[in-house]
Amino acid sequence: RVGPWTDVYLLGGILYFLLTGTPPHGTGSSRHAFERARTGTVEAPSKRAGDRYVPAELEALALAALEPDLTLRL
Repeated sequence: RVGPWTDVYLLGGILYFLLTGTPPHGTGSSRHAFERARTGTVEAPSKRAGDRYVPAELEALALAALEPDLTLRL
């Protein structure tokens, strides 16, 4: 199940990291990170970014690219 949607997901993760300074599914363990990725559990970048300014359009783009449902990914 690897294809263009995989690249979109990875680019969403990179954008998320650039906006927040943290990975989208970062937790204390890789097991928890994989579970969060599988279920689509992602905190909004604006909530995780602290004092950083997160433009609404970039936040929406990052979250859409990280959508767990392949058919809903940009």
